[in-house]
Amino acid sequence: MVYLDDIIVYSASLQEHIVKLKKIFERLRETNLKVTLDKSEFLRKEVLYLGHTISKEGLMPNNDKIKAVLEFPIPRTSTEIKSFLGLVGYYRKFIRDFSKITQPLTSCLKKKNKIDITKPEYIEAFEKCKELLVNAPILQFPDFSKPFVLTTDASNVALGAVLSQGQIGSDKPIAFASRTLNEAETRYSTIERELLAIVWATKYFRPYLYGRKFTIYTDHRPLTWLNSIKEPNTKLTRWKLRLAEFDYDIVFKNGKQNSNADALSRIRINALGNDDISLKVNVDINERNLQGHIDNLTEEITRLARNQHQENPPTPMEVSPASERTLSVESLGSSTITASEIMSTIHSAEDIDTDGICILQEAIDTKPNQVLVFPWNRKEILVKNLSRPKQKILEVHLPVNNIDLIKNFLKEYTKPNIKYFFYFEDGQHRKEFAAVTISLFKKGTVKFYECTKRVIYVDNEEEQRDIIIKYHDGKNSHRGIKETLIHLKEPVSGTTWNKLLRV
Repeated sequence: MVYLDDIIVYSASLQEHIVKLKKIFERLRETNLKVTLDKSEFLRKEVLYLGHTISKEGLMPNNDKIKAVLEFPIPRTSTEIKSFLGLVGYYRKFIRDFSKITQPLTSCLKKKNKIDITKPEYIEAFEKCKELLVNAPILQFPDFSKPFVLTTDASNVALGAVLSQGQIGSDKPIAFASRTLNEAETRYSTIERELLAIVWATKYFRPYLYGRKFTIYTDHRPLTWLNSIKEPNTKLTRWKLRLAEFDYDIVFKNGKQNSNADALSRIRINALGNDDISLKVNVDINERNLQGHIDNLTEEITRLARNQHQENPPTPMEVSPASERTLSVESLGSSTITASEIMSTIHSAEDIDTDGICILQEAIDTKPNQVLVFPWNRKEILVKNLSRPKQKILEVHLPVNNIDLIKNFLKEYTKPNIKYFFYFEDGQHRKEFAAVTISLFKKGTVKFYECTKRVIYVDNEEEQRDIIIKYHDGKNSHRGIKETLIHLKEPVSGTTWNKLLRV
């Protein structure tokens, strides 16, 4: 895939990848184009491209862009609304019914309407956009050898559509689309709005649907009799003619049975897909013999693939009773990841049963075996035992970019047939732990999960009172007791909240 001056090469196997690379390099040489190797990366499990993260799992928004959305202040002017909608709208294909959700924001752009940031629906729409983008589903890559499914819907203010593949109810989304209705379209009858949604969606997804048979699912039963309606009005007749170029079946599906959105929130994310694996290739681009460079590159990649290093899984040990322990970097040797370890990680991802570290959109605080990982600047690892009754909790402080420390920790503090739940303060640690767990536990005897949320436990009444006062005097204050309790329990846990709130 080529876009402007970027080239992405993707393959199903390493052998196929090497062949493709060689052909591309030969083609570049024929056209006298140069490659900047300092900016090139090879054998990546995922890439950041045009604001998206692309991996074998599918397509996801770039976390850096999501962070910018989360930090965006509530829009107070039409210019700020346009800026926010432009930022979020770039990822609208990840958000179902985007236009319907953002309608309270877009309606403020009309000349006669005033912007009132205190309106509940305005605030709700703003926060909903952030929430849906953070929890955006992974979009699957289209398989043109399989039939497509188009699910459409219409409301009083917007149209929505989902392009997917698979059995209905468990179909995986490829893209979402939506748009608002103009003033004339809001006066359409129900059947006209529902048919308009189909006409618009087929036009929007035409590159996927044209020339292929597909199924349209709608929650409006009369549309299933579209071709047998007697004496349709001119509008319906005109739209029927537009749809005549497609080969499709219309199937009624009750809105309550539409589990597509629910299925999206349950898609499991393979942490291995986020594992960044790159190789530095030492090639002098100033040499005239570019063909020699091509051969050297492909030979080096092939050599790395053949020199796989098989390690025996370690024998896990019991958790040390010591409250704090430190392990020195010097005593463990170099922290460099060898090429054979990289290739072993790549191949073991295809062979083993485990998925490395699976991501759970949950708080870690209720889990039985917790490992809290934090970065620090020292060249050693600090392990604190913070266990409570029925909960084993380890707080781990270690530097980034040190695989050997992670290996040593996992060998000593984990044992078979137990689930461990991790919380990572630093994203780099998660990537390193994912790579190490795959290389160490090839039989999948130990299961690792990452919890993305952490609740701070505060049981001291004075500290809780200070938190309540600070929360009450802060932004969007003066909530009721129930609402305040709900918002407080999200980031902070305590046992006496109810009593203090009523006092």
